[in-house]
Amino acid sequence: MTSLFHVGCIAIAAATLAVSAQAQSVEIYGGATFGGQDLNYGPIPPANPNLQQMDAGYLVGAGVYTAIPGGFEAGLDAMLTSQDYSSWGPGGNLKSLSLMANGRYVFSIPNANMTGYFGVGVGAITLTYEDTPALADGNDTIAGYQLEGGLRYTLGAYETFAAIKYQEGFDEGLIQSESVEYNSLSLLGGIRF
Repeated sequence: MTSLFHVGCIAIAAATLAVSAQAQSVEIYGGATFGGQDLNYGPIPPANPNLQQMDAGYLVGAGVYTAIPGGFEAGLDAMLTSQDYSSWGPGGNLKSLSLMANGRYVFSIPNANMTGYFGVGVGAITLTYEDTPALADGNDTIAGYQLEGGLRYTLGAYETFAAIKYQEGFDEGLIQSESVEYNSLSLLGGIRF
């Protein structure tokens, strides 16, 4: 499933070039994950979870969207996040690389040069765990979803935007016989053209 995920990421890059030529919308963004969530990292089954707190981290991403009549948008969104485990020494990092099919409802804000939106997406999330020493390193791909809400401000032919995004796996990943839970809450900003 991981190779299928990478094919999807290549498809987003190719679609970005094609969509730009067709005057559709491309988004590029970055931001921070809030951290503070307690995630399970432990033996299977997770009947007695080994909860570990996460630090704040960073994210980068891109999306390609097409407008649909009635104020809707549909598109693909790829996002990379990185967070360290608070309670573990050097190392202990969890990265996620997601590819989501995303739908949004876009609405105008009266008397402002702004629009708002909220959306939901489903897709694949590849989790990569890294630690020092590398004996426990590994990855797994799981199904997941995301919820988002944001504001856009028009600047000529471009728009800037700020959004909040929540992402979670439907199930826990399996890395080196350990059950690895994933969710993140992020604040992001970017440009849309």
